[in-house]
Amino acid sequence: MIDGDRTKMFLRMSLNKHTFHVIFIAFIFFLLSVQAFSINFYSISIKPFHIFAMILLIVSPVVMRINISKWLPLFAFFFYLFSSSIISLVTTKPFTHSLLILNYFFAFLVCILGGQIGRIFKYESIVLALRMASGLLLLATLIKILFSWQDIYEYLQDPYAHPELFWLYGGGPNLEATWLVMNAAFFRRSKFFWSFWFLSLAISVLYASRAAILLGIVLALLELISERRWRTFVAFFCMILLSGIFVYLVNPHSFERFMQIGQETGSVTRLEMWSGAITAIQQMPITGFGAGNAITAIEWITNKDFLEDNVHNYFLQVLLDFGPLGLLIWLCFVSFVLRRSHILTKKDEIGTYIVLYFVASLVQFRGAEPLFWFVMGIFISSRNKKVGRMGDV
Repeated sequence: MIDGDRTKMFLRMSLNKHTFHVIFIAFIFFLLSVQAFSINFYSISIKPFHIFAMILLIVSPVVMRINISKWLPLFAFFFYLFSSSIISLVTTKPFTHSLLILNYFFAFLVCILGGQIGRIFKYESIVLALRMASGLLLLATLIKILFSWQDIYEYLQDPYAHPELFWLYGGGPNLEATWLVMNAAFFRRSKFFWSFWFLSLAISVLYASRAAILLGIVLALLELISERRWRTFVAFFCMILLSGIFVYLVNPHSFERFMQIGQETGSVTRLEMWSGAITAIQQMPITGFGAGNAITAIEWITNKDFLEDNVHNYFLQVLLDFGPLGLLIWLCFVSFVLRRSHILTKKDEIGTYIVLYFVASLVQFRGAEPLFWFVMGIFISSRNKKVGRMGDV
């Protein structure tokens, strides 16, 4: 009887410990996601992840244990990133105002934090936590839309570009819709995958976000192909057809935006930026213009003003910011990650999330997003484990 009581007590303690781990990880991911909340301090915007990063910086000498050889590709990218930016700060004086290098610094710390979480906690607990946080974020977004129904209704009556709402993620409708679609990757081994995918796609359609809609289709295609059944291609074509009908019924403007690529303001601006980037490449220093200065360089060289803070193609931005060697190191890092992801064979949730980021970065993202680097840290640590579930992935 006593042994039975001890067993029950041990199970309760283990359950409470597991629950605490899940809530802790979910809280961090949720806080990193909600970028709309910040404190302005002398024109500097302090966000929740900055506080976490600084706490990490203080405690890191005590708790950090990193095998640098296993993190070499990531360390190489950040080392060159910081080095080339310092060199550019001295050699390219017209482009010295960007604070993106500080965002990269905090993103690096958050990546290390993710790495420690991936090293300490079980993979199953981490994925469960990411699902929990993603579910809360989706729920919060749906509640926000519900309370903004009048603005949504007015937008649908006379649609133009995107609805104007309060954005939880910050950065506007495209980024919010994209992050939500990417979060669906965490549910790939869950029975709720298609439900989460459908709701995130519906929000993307409502926001008229072309990037998020296309990313949702890419994720669905990955899921169908991983099933490895002859009905996969039939299901895919049916899904494309149904998605098209759904887009047209919910928000015809989303469908129209695809037809207006190259004509409406958003796509025209991006084409002009990319065209200007080609000219800027010919005049850039060997180490690039420095972190976050790609747009400034394009504006200076083309004598045009763009209301953007990034080139809307991260690979191109890396080339402009950090030069040819920076791009080469980034491509090597991407290759390093892709070789270790198993998105088609074993429904690798975290690997899928990162691959979706790479795909989306062809048309958006600045590269210093702490949310992405947090998951990247978890990814690298989970692949370095010799035992556990991810060892078999």
